[in-house]
Amino acid sequence: MARGVDERYTYSEQRRALPSKGCVILLGTDGIWEASDPQGNRFGKKPVYDAVRKHHHRSASEILDAIFSAQATFQEGTKKEDDATLVVIKSQR
Repeated sequence: MARGVDERYTYSEQRRALPSKGCVILLGTDGIWEASDPQGNRFGKKPVYDAVRKHHHRSASEILDAIFSAQATFQEGTKKEDDATLVVIKSQR
């Protein structure tokens, strides 16, 4: 709620625990898992999760590269029909 919009609203501070060290967070567009191979099959989310599990000990940049590499291998040179945007966040705390 934006302050001052509703005079009855009372602000209360909320805190959440930060992710544990090594936690990997992905933010991405559907162009990643909806990418198609030459036969029209979709890449899906499982290969994304598999890449994270396999490379979780690496840096965020290396995890990102692993996911896009797996997607490119799957697509076998098929033209991209949608944008594929992905942000990988890895907690160092």
